[in-house]
Amino acid sequence: MAKQAEDQLPIAELCKLAGIEPVGDDIAPAQVLTRLIKEERFPEALRFLVNTLESGAAVRWACDCLNNLDRPAAQGARESALQATQSWIAAPDETKRRAAKEASDNAGLETPEGVLAMAVFFSGGSVAPETAPEVPAPVRACHKLSAGAVLLAVVSDHPESASQRFQEAIQRGVQLELPGRKS
Repeated sequence: MAKQAEDQLPIAELCKLAGIEPVGDDIAPAQVLTRLIKEERFPEALRFLVNTLESGAAVRWACDCLNNLDRPAAQGARESALQATQSWIAAPDETKRRAAKEASDNAGLETPEGVLAMAVFFSGGSVAPETAPEVPAPVRACHKLSAGAVLLAVVSDHPESASQRFQEAIQRGVQLELPGRKS
């Protein structure tokens, strides 16, 4: 993981968001992540990792996982949701963010692609209908949804190899050079 940035969440907050016991402020995020992996606490490691990223980077990491984990190719509404996410990643704007919400609604939140497209919608801007007063997205909702998309992708297609797939997803997040890394 890259050097800790000034806008990094405090380590105690990262631990809380990951659902793990707090550690001392003198411990680096990479050390916590390494410990979680060693202890095979992969869902917690995913949640910890995603919260070291900014919203857009969390979506890019999750999209990379969905595209590269060994899993069946998305088809139909799932493919459309993934394409909407990729379109937003390539050039984020309000129209594409709202298109991702529609694609998510069509794919469903029981699919990794639908959850990831919803993460795009919750990445910034108002979550209210366009004609209504602005309502900001809940804090860290994009991160939770991005981690949820990866979690679903890991366990839904080949649950017997979940441990290996969790490790691959985590390594993708650690090794991938993502703009917006905050750790």
